[in-house]
Amino acid sequence: MKKVLFSIVAVVASCTFFACSNGDYLANPTTAANNSVNPLNVLDSAGFNWSGTDAVSCNIDGNYFNVDSTKVTFTLTSSGTNVITAFVGPSHGFTFNFNDVYAGNIYPISLTSTGGIDLTRYISYTDSPSTGPRTFYSYLGNVGQVQILRNDPQRIIGKFHFQGIDHKNGTLINVSNGWFNIGK
Repeated sequence: MKKVLFSIVAVVASCTFFACSNGDYLANPTTAANNSVNPLNVLDSAGFNWSGTDAVSCNIDGNYFNVDSTKVTFTLTSSGTNVITAFVGPSHGFTFNFNDVYAGNIYPISLTSTGGIDLTRYISYTDSPSTGPRTFYSYLGNVGQVQILRNDPQRIIGKFHFQGIDHKNGTLINVSNGWFNIGK
């Protein structure tokens, strides 16, 4: 297990050196590029200073992405995990897994401080390029957070950002200015 974890960390570290700009998005994570939150910053409540539209919206590598409420599902599992799926088409969208999240709190959704993977709270984004679906996980990234604004029997509302990594090839994405507003 340690060898697998160290391999993942090594791939992640090497991929950070090969990030480049596609012309539309400034990929330098040390800047606040493209009017989005720096994906490597840990935010406090004042740092989550954006709002969103629709049921789910965000910027993915500087490109706007949204899903309306007709394409979103919410499930509360028997273990207390809030599971939200928001897909605009087959293999293209988000899955949110938030266990033990309460309004007014900010939670990490990235590697733990010891480098371990915490599966109690994470987000995954799946895209579907011509080469087939790729899934990017927040829990493999350097940073990621979710701020829960409301979580009651009627609705869960929050903001998020994370650096997602495709575990198969180490490709990085930066998800910023994330928003969800989901009826239960």
